Amino acid sequence: MPAQVISDNNDYTNILTDTHSKCNVRAVRFGDIKTRLIQTHKDAVKQLRSIHDEQNELRSAYRRYVDLESQAKFYENRIKRVSAALREHEEFENVSDSIKDGKNVSKTIGITMDAYSVPLWEIISAILETTGEVQVIELESILSFLEIDTSRSAIESALKTHKDCFQIRPSGRSKFVSLKGA
Repeated sequence: MPAQVISDNNDYTNILTDTHSKCNVRAVRFGDIKTRLIQTHKDAVKQLRSIHDEQNELRSAYRRYVDLESQAKFYENRIKRVSAALREHEEFENVSDSIKDGKNVSKTIGITMDAYSVPLWEIISAILETTGEVQVIELESILSFLEIDTSRSAIESALKTHKDCFQIRPSGRSKFVSLKGA
Protein backbone atom coordinates (compact mmCIF):
# COMPACT_ATOMS: atom_id res chain seq x y z
CA MET A 1 0.00 0.00 0.00
CA PRO A 2 1.26 3.34 -0.81
CA ALA A 3 2.01 5.62 2.09
CA GLN A 4 -0.53 8.28 2.82
CA VAL A 5 0.64 11.52 1.37
CA ILE A 6 -0.14 14.72 3.21
CA SER A 7 -1.21 17.13 0.62
CA ASP A 8 -0.65 20.44 2.23
CA ASN A 9 1.29 22.26 4.87
CA ASN A 10 -1.84 22.99 6.91
CA ASP A 11 -2.11 19.32 7.79
CA TYR A 12 1.45 19.33 9.14
CA THR A 13 0.71 22.48 11.10
CA ASN A 14 -2.47 20.99 12.58
CA ILE A 15 -0.70 17.79 13.62
CA LEU A 16 2.19 19.70 15.20
CA THR A 17 -0.10 22.16 16.96
CA ASP A 18 -2.24 19.38 18.37
CA THR A 19 0.83 17.49 19.59
CA HIS A 20 2.35 20.66 21.06
CA SER A 21 -0.92 21.55 22.84
CA LYS A 22 -1.18 18.10 24.43
CA CYS A 23 2.40 18.31 25.67
CA ASN A 24 1.95 21.74 27.28
CA VAL A 25 -1.10 20.96 29.37
CA ARG A 26 -0.11 21.26 33.00
CA ALA A 27 -2.05 19.13 35.37
CA VAL A 28 -3.64 21.20 38.11
CA ARG A 29 -4.30 19.45 41.35
CA PHE A 30 -7.67 20.09 42.95
CA GLY A 31 -6.05 20.44 46.36
CA ASP A 32 -3.94 23.32 45.02
CA ILE A 33 -7.07 25.12 43.82
CA LYS A 34 -8.70 24.82 47.22
CA THR A 35 -5.51 26.06 48.93
CA ARG A 36 -5.28 29.03 46.55
CA LEU A 37 -8.94 29.92 47.11
CA ILE A 38 -8.49 29.81 50.89
CA GLN A 39 -5.40 32.04 50.63
CA THR A 40 -7.24 34.45 48.32
CA HIS A 41 -10.08 34.65 50.84
CA LYS A 42 -7.67 35.33 53.72
CA ASP A 43 -5.91 38.06 51.71
CA ALA A 44 -9.22 39.69 50.78
CA VAL A 45 -10.41 39.65 54.41
CA LYS A 46 -7.09 41.17 55.52
CA GLN A 47 -7.36 43.94 52.88
CA LEU A 48 -10.98 44.67 53.79
CA ARG A 49 -10.10 44.88 57.49
CA SER A 50 -7.28 47.29 56.63
CA ILE A 51 -9.65 49.42 54.53
CA HIS A 52 -12.22 49.56 57.34
CA ASP A 53 -9.53 50.55 59.85
CA GLU A 54 -8.33 53.36 57.59
CA GLN A 55 -11.91 54.51 56.96
CA ASN A 56 -12.50 54.67 60.72
CA GLU A 57 -9.38 56.78 61.14
CA LEU A 58 -10.53 59.18 58.41
CA ARG A 59 -14.20 59.34 59.47
CA SER A 60 -13.88 62.42 61.69
CA ALA A 61 -11.87 64.29 59.06
CA TYR A 62 -14.46 63.36 56.44
CA ARG A 63 -17.32 64.58 58.66
CA ARG A 64 -15.46 67.85 59.14
CA TYR A 65 -14.99 68.14 55.37
CA VAL A 66 -18.71 67.55 54.76
CA ASP A 67 -19.60 70.16 57.41
CA LEU A 68 -17.23 72.69 55.85
CA GLU A 69 -18.64 71.96 52.40
CA SER A 70 -22.14 72.68 53.70
CA GLN A 71 -20.98 75.95 55.27
CA ALA A 72 -19.19 76.92 52.05
CA LYS A 73 -22.39 76.41 50.03
CA PHE A 74 -24.30 78.58 52.51
CA TYR A 75 -21.82 81.43 52.08
CA GLU A 76 -21.62 80.99 48.30
CA ASN A 77 -25.40 81.38 48.13
CA ARG A 78 -25.21 84.44 50.36
CA ILE A 79 -22.50 85.97 48.16
CA LYS A 80 -24.68 85.37 45.09
CA ARG A 81 -27.71 87.04 46.69
CA VAL A 82 -25.73 90.02 47.97
CA SER A 83 -23.84 90.42 44.69
CA ALA A 84 -27.12 90.36 42.80
CA ALA A 85 -28.50 93.07 45.10
CA LEU A 86 -25.42 95.23 44.57
CA ARG A 87 -25.24 94.44 40.83
CA GLU A 88 -22.13 95.99 39.31
CA HIS A 89 -20.36 97.36 42.36
CA GLU A 90 -16.87 98.82 41.99
CA GLU A 91 -15.47 96.38 44.57
CA PHE A 92 -16.34 93.41 42.37
CA GLU A 93 -13.59 92.15 40.18
CA ASN A 94 -14.24 90.47 36.87
CA VAL A 95 -11.87 87.51 37.00
CA SER A 96 -11.71 87.15 33.20
CA ASP A 97 -10.62 90.78 32.85
CA SER A 98 -8.09 90.37 35.67
CA ILE A 99 -6.54 87.34 33.96
CA LYS A 100 -6.30 89.26 30.69
CA ASP A 101 -4.59 92.11 32.58
CA GLY A 102 -2.02 89.61 33.90
CA LYS A 103 -3.12 89.66 37.55
CA ASN A 104 -2.55 86.62 39.73
CA VAL A 105 -6.03 85.37 40.60
CA SER A 106 -4.99 82.06 42.17
CA LYS A 107 -5.99 83.20 45.66
CA THR A 108 -9.09 85.09 44.55
CA ILE A 109 -12.34 83.91 46.05
CA GLY A 110 -15.01 84.25 43.47
CA ILE A 111 -18.35 82.91 42.46
CA THR A 112 -19.34 82.46 38.84
CA MET A 113 -22.70 84.10 38.41
CA ASP A 114 -24.87 86.46 36.45
CA ALA A 115 -26.26 89.08 38.83
CA TYR A 116 -29.22 89.67 36.54
CA SER A 117 -30.33 86.03 36.63
CA VAL A 118 -30.82 85.89 40.42
CA PRO A 119 -34.54 85.91 41.24
CA LEU A 120 -36.08 88.92 42.98
CA TRP A 121 -37.05 86.93 46.06
CA GLU A 122 -33.39 86.02 46.69
CA ILE A 123 -32.38 89.67 46.41
CA ILE A 124 -35.13 90.57 48.88
CA SER A 125 -33.82 87.83 51.14
CA ALA A 126 -30.31 89.35 51.03
CA ILE A 127 -31.71 92.77 51.95
CA LEU A 128 -33.74 91.36 54.84
CA GLU A 129 -30.68 89.51 56.17
CA THR A 130 -29.08 92.92 56.77
CA THR A 131 -32.11 94.99 57.75
CA GLY A 132 -34.33 92.64 59.66
CA GLU A 133 -37.95 93.74 59.35
CA VAL A 134 -38.92 96.49 56.90
CA GLN A 135 -42.10 97.88 55.46
CA VAL A 136 -42.90 96.67 51.96
CA ILE A 137 -42.90 100.28 50.75
CA GLU A 138 -39.39 100.72 52.20
CA LEU A 139 -38.31 97.52 50.48
CA GLU A 140 -39.47 98.98 47.18
CA SER A 141 -37.43 102.14 47.89
CA ILE A 142 -34.33 100.09 48.81
CA LEU A 143 -34.57 98.12 45.57
CA SER A 144 -34.95 101.35 43.62
CA PHE A 145 -31.91 102.82 45.40
CA LEU A 146 -29.92 99.72 44.45
CA GLU A 147 -30.99 100.32 40.83
CA ILE A 148 -33.03 97.15 40.60
CA ASP A 149 -35.97 97.77 38.31
CA THR A 150 -39.06 96.19 39.79
CA SER A 151 -42.62 97.01 40.65
CA ARG A 152 -44.68 96.81 43.81
CA SER A 153 -46.71 93.98 42.30
CA ALA A 154 -43.50 92.00 41.53
CA ILE A 155 -42.39 92.44 45.14
CA GLU A 156 -45.79 91.36 46.45
CA SER A 157 -45.75 88.37 44.11
CA ALA A 158 -42.26 87.31 45.25
CA LEU A 159 -43.30 87.57 48.90
CA LYS A 160 -46.52 85.65 48.31
CA THR A 161 -44.86 82.94 46.21
CA HIS A 162 -42.16 82.30 48.81
CA LYS A 163 -44.25 82.25 51.98
CA ASP A 164 -41.86 79.63 53.37
CA CYS A 165 -39.05 82.25 53.43
CA PHE A 166 -40.85 85.46 54.35
CA GLN A 167 -43.04 86.45 57.24
CA ILE A 168 -45.52 89.24 56.48
CA ARG A 169 -46.99 91.14 59.40
CA PRO A 170 -49.73 93.67 58.81
CA SER A 171 -49.81 96.67 61.12
CA GLY A 172 -52.64 99.07 60.43
CA ARG A 173 -52.39 100.05 56.79
CA SER A 174 -48.71 99.04 56.56
CA LYS A 175 -47.23 95.65 55.81
CA PHE A 176 -43.94 94.60 57.35
CA VAL A 177 -41.82 91.80 55.95
CA SER A 178 -38.99 89.82 57.53
CA LEU A 179 -37.29 86.48 57.07
CA LYS A 180 -38.92 83.53 58.79
CA GLY A 181 -36.89 82.25 61.68
CA ALA A 182 -34.84 85.44 61.93
